[in-house]
Amino acid sequence: FAALYDGLLAASKATGDNRYRDRVLQVAQENKWEFGPRFAHADDEAIGLTYLTLYAGDQKPEEIAGTRNGLDKLLARPDDPNKNLWWWCDALFMAPPVLAQLSATTGDHRYLDFMDREWWITSRALYDPGEHLFFRDDRFVTMHEANGKKVFWSRGNGWALAAHAKT
Repeated sequence: FAALYDGLLAASKATGDNRYRDRVLQVAQENKWEFGPRFAHADDEAIGLTYLTLYAGDQKPEEIAGTRNGLDKLLARPDDPNKNLWWWCDALFMAPPVLAQLSATTGDHRYLDFMDREWWITSRALYDPGEHLFFRDDRFVTMHEANGKKVFWSRGNGWALAAHAKT
């Protein structure tokens, strides 16, 4: 729901109608400003951008404490050279903007450095420079259509393209 919440916050700002922001704030409070249940999963970390947006307006430390704690744990976990952290291309839309914004908000470059490193690991694994497209995940790197063409996922590439702008 993180992309929806970001959209609702943008709608509230664009229209001046605070009911969208108020609903997102209610959800954030119900979530106790925490990520979803899956540790090191970009989809569950994406909500952090919503929290950071709310924090930018309110400057209440509790609004980013869960994001900071969750990302500190992510940065502290040992690397697994056999497993790409962001193994699907749309993860680039989910986690990197949160890391970049937390770095900008706190002045702590560890988040930005981590994001940059993981971004390029994912890009090396999934981006096809000849086609200028991302594979959905590593299962698709060797797949081909019946006509011999590579298999790409348009929605995932939309997420990846938006990630570049958002990050």
